[in-house]
Amino acid sequence: MPDERNNWADGFARQSASDFAVYQHLVIQPGIPACHALHFLQMACEKLAKAYRFRDVSMSIEDIQTTHVAFSKVVDQIVMSADFRKRYAGKAAQLREVLRSSRLLAREIEKLAPAVDKEATPANTEYPWFDGRLVRAPCDYTFQVQAQLNMPDGRNFQKVISTSINDFAAISGS
Repeated sequence: MPDERNNWADGFARQSASDFAVYQHLVIQPGIPACHALHFLQMACEKLAKAYRFRDVSMSIEDIQTTHVAFSKVVDQIVMSADFRKRYAGKAAQLREVLRSSRLLAREIEKLAPAVDKEATPANTEYPWFDGRLVRAPCDYTFQVQAQLNMPDGRNFQKVISTSINDFAAISGS
């Protein structure tokens, strides 16, 4: 991969790590509306997806930078990488479950961005929206994915993100 693509990939991976650290900090802070932590989780996933997509030389650098790159589209690549599969050696059923639940949660996290699926799911972590009766503000809203992230599948999903960030160089080389 040319140096420019590597540099962009590394930059997006580092920013994803920073966003994920802010998510982890905010999620444990009492009195902070969950929308703020979820917003940083959504941004971390999007930037991580972009970091991994920089390896796809069929996409231009500009396209990767300016479009919403879906984490749900790269989660298979991450979970099925040789490095990640080693962690689940002898536990194929558990690995399949992590992949299945990670795909679902990645899609739910993506929908938290206001530009994604606004018609079907207007609830987002950034801007108020009209639900057909009332204007809702993210800071007052309980997002369904909040509870999912506290369940075993959600904790596994967060481990996938953390591993994807921490082992970016190793995973991206597989």
